[in-house]
Amino acid sequence: MSTLSYSKAPKGRRERGPVAGRGRSSFARRKVRVRGWSVGFNKVATTNLLRSYCGYGLKQAKSTVDEILSGDPVEIYVPEHVDIEAVRSALGQLGATVVVPKRRRQTYHVAPEDGAWAVRAEGQSRAAQTFRRKADAVSHARHLAREKRVVSRLVIHDRTGAVQREHVYGDDGRAPTPQS
Repeated sequence: MSTLSYSKAPKGRRERGPVAGRGRSSFARRKVRVRGWSVGFNKVATTNLLRSYCGYGLKQAKSTVDEILSGDPVEIYVPEHVDIEAVRSALGQLGATVVVPKRRRQTYHVAPEDGAWAVRAEGQSRAAQTFRRKADAVSHARHLAREKRVVSRLVIHDRTGAVQREHVYGDDGRAPTPQS
């Protein structure tokens, strides 16, 4: 393992992990945010957890635990092959105050644009791709919505631009709202 390294993150948000600050490596930016600790925090078990789940060395794991105890926010990077929810749960059971991020919801639109059908992510000014046939555009948008690791919504418009149908992919706790 490499030594502990910090990236140039904003003040109070240091990135930690074997590849912190080195771009998108095997960690692919999957992280658990720890804001502090509560009474009964188990320092030894947390050190062991960081070593076994996250691949930290002993020095790096101890340093991370000490930073958690100091009250500074810490971002712990988790490898792809490890269940991130298991790490969050285990840290919480050991007394760490884990910040659970809100699930982002990505929306894709299939709408007419200049005689073609455009697939556009909501909030983007440019279309991701354009197609001659609506069916091809819907197929591509459906693929984009399903491949993301977040809850995605697909909104299909008719020729006039009015919403024809909506589909939700992933589990966000809300039922899809089909419109005809």
